[in-house]
Amino acid sequence: YEIYYLKGKKGEKRPDYQLRYHNQIHIFEIGGKQKNRSQLGAYTNAHRYILSYPSNLTLPYRPLTLVGFLG
Repeated sequence: YEIYYLKGKKGEKRPDYQLRYHNQIHIFEIGGKQKNRSQLGAYTNAHRYILSYPSNLTLPYRPLTLVGFLG
């Protein structure tokens, strides 16, 4: 798999990471309550996730704490 850090210029609305795995693209935004789908909008052909605090579990939000179990 390949992982890319996508941050651009200050104030630019871009997600944080892109992961390529088995010819699929996964886009990740990491943050809290202020994060929303607008930062994922340009990546329509990818699996998109917002990793946030466990208080919001609706799609595309996923609990940030579960990332620690990967590996």
